Amino acid sequence: TILLKNLDNYRKGLIVADSVLDVKKWARFIAINGLMKSDHALRWHNLRFYLNPETQLIEPVGFDCISWHSKKGAWFLDSNELEEFYKGLFDSELFLSTLNSKAHEIAERSYFKNFLDDNKEEIEKNIELIKLEKKEYKFWPIAFYKNQDLIKKSLDTSK
Repeated sequence: TILLKNLDNYRKGLIVADSVLDVKKWARFIAINGLMKSDHALRWHNLRFYLNPETQLIEPVGFDCISWHSKKGAWFLDSNELEEFYKGLFDSELFLSTLNSKAHEIAERSYFKNFLDDNKEEIEKNIELIKLEKKEYKFWPIAFYKNQDLIKKSLDTSK
């Protein structure tokens, strides 16, 4: 299939990221995983792909996001912190500018507050579903706010 061929050619370095990956969506995906401290979801074996039939570009599909890892701050802006798969993305100016912009956006308090406000009902439903299996579960938004602070601090010190 075209998805597999393009993906394989990208991994081999035969084609540039911009020609096969939706670099804006990949930048957003990586930044949001950064906010969640989830480098786990970015590992090669946890990646899932969607070939957009309109753009013919590969998009990421979020999967297996574990957020208890210790990565802090804006680690996701450093290509050395990510697996080999991502190296080609860091050669794309569009990817880099989108990733940088998204990192600044997610570091702002309003970003996560607006997310919580806009998704309050859905979040509450999901919390109740989790509690069916794990009665003691508590949702701690403060953890995300703390990570926003760490990302903002990393961004401020890298200027």
